[in-house]
Amino acid sequence: MLGDAVFYGDVLASGGLDDRRNRNRVLERAEKLMADAVHASHTFFSTCGSSLSMKAAMLSVAHPPSAADFEQAFAAHPDAKGALVTSPTPYGSCADIRSIADTCHRRGRPLIVDEAWGAHLPFHPDLPTWAMDAGADVCSICRAI
Repeated sequence: MLGDAVFYGDVLASGGLDDRRNRNRVLERAEKLMADAVHASHTFFSTCGSSLSMKAAMLSVAHPPSAADFEQAFAAHPDAKGALVTSPTPYGSCADIRSIADTCHRRGRPLIVDEAWGAHLPFHPDLPTWAMDAGADVCSICRAI
């Protein structure tokens, strides 16, 4: 009903302003202008709304957590019943599960690992250690075929 003209309104997707290599530097210039307008040192534009931006921000400071991070968290929250870590993350970062498990077990707390993105880990020795072999108490893996 709308025809293909509706897609030309999305200039980023249709290549109307620039190409995927940013050869015309349109995005770079627009980000600089926005940074000046809001008095920021830099701005980043993204697609997929603010949820993707929040994930990018979280990944820049919080993935994956270290055993020391868990040590600090247990010290700050001595009533915590256990720990949960996602490793690998959907972006491929793996935590040091063995060290985190040791930290949890020294405090008598279980470690649960969401390893949904690591179903392949038990099958090759050059990959990071599978959570169950690294001392996790519970591990969840899932892959749809």
